Amino acid sequence: MSGAVTSETLVPAALAATMIVFAGQPSAVAQSALPAPAFHHLHLNTVDPDAAIAFYTRQFPSTAKAAWGGIAALKSPNNVMVLFNKVATAAPVLPQTAIWHFGWHVVDVRKNLAIYKTRPEVLLAPLFTTEEGGSVLASSDTWPGSGGVLGLTKSQIAAARSEGVKPAGGAALPTWRGPTTR
Repeated sequence: MSGAVTSETLVPAALAATMIVFAGQPSAVAQSALPAPAFHHLHLNTVDPDAAIAFYTRQFPSTAKAAWGGIAALKSPNNVMVLFNKVATAAPVLPQTAIWHFGWHVVDVRKNLAIYKTRPEVLLAPLFTTEEGGSVLASSDTWPGSGGVLGLTKSQIAAARSEGVKPAGGAALPTWRGPTTR
C-alpha cells in the first residue's frame, strides 16, 4: 500500500519535522554563552585630553584615567569609557550642540550640586527659566511639562498654578560646562 501511514514512514517524518523546528532555534548552550549587551565607550573632542580627564576625575571620584586603543580615556567603575580626541579648537558655544556633551548619573544630585557650587572650575549652566524670568540649576525645580513637552508657557504656568501644580523637586538633572566645551 503506497498511501498507507506506517511506523516505518511516520517515525522518519516526525524526526525530520523535529529537526526542522529545532534547526531554527538557538541551542540552550549558545543562548547561555552569549554575554549581555553592554555600552563600552563614547568619544568626545577636546583641546586638552589630559586636562579633561583630570577635571572629570575630580568631579566624579569613582572614575579613573585610562587609555583604550591609544586614546586617552576616563573609565567608570562599570568599565564604560569616555574617550577624548584631541582637536585644535574647542566646540562652538553658540549655537549649542548635543554632539559635544554627555550626561552622567550621580546618586545624589542635590548633594553633588551643592559640591559643584563650591568649585570655581565647574561652570553651572541654568537649565530652565522660572515664570519670573530667573533660572534654576536642577530640572525638577521648574514647572513640569505635560504631553511630552518639557516646559510650560507663561499661560500654562498660570493654569498649573491655579490647579495647584508645583515643581516636583527631588531628583533632577543639573547642567554644567566642562573642559570639552571651553
